[in-house]
Amino acid sequence: MKQLGKLQTGEKVVDRFESHIHPGVTAEILEAALKQIHSQDKDRIKVTIDFRETIGHTHRVRTGPEDEIIYAQRCGRKGLTRFVKNRQPEPTSCLKIKLHRKKDKTYELRTAYLGEAGETEPWAARLKEDAELLEKAYAFWNEHALYWGTEKVIPGTETSNSDSF
Repeated sequence: MKQLGKLQTGEKVVDRFESHIHPGVTAEILEAALKQIHSQDKDRIKVTIDFRETIGHTHRVRTGPEDEIIYAQRCGRKGLTRFVKNRQPEPTSCLKIKLHRKKDKTYELRTAYLGEAGETEPWAARLKEDAELLEKAYAFWNEHALYWGTEKVIPGTETSNSDSF
């Protein structure tokens, strides 16, 4: 596994087999963010690092009735994601990171994306069979979407039917 850097507390961070480092997250930004994280000996770490200056563009935005919405399955995912077609990415100073500690005490990067924290997507909440998580997921994702074209999708999964979401 590829080493991505070290935490402030010295633990190595490696990428997972199917990387979830999203577009726009550079090695330099990721390494700088990891250096700011203290593990506190936790098994799971979720943190948003605010660099206090623009580091790139977020791929998620709050949506409204004027937006053109489409659903599609992203590569490496098990369900549909909500996308917006008529918008452009917006500047952000934040990087969201999720890490899981492995048996060898290194941390595996589960995801890294530009922008503030969101909620689990509905398909993932359904897999966990958690009614409260599913309710929060729908509440969030019915008002937010990723920008169309920022993530690879599986061809032929595109739909405008929200019932599949």
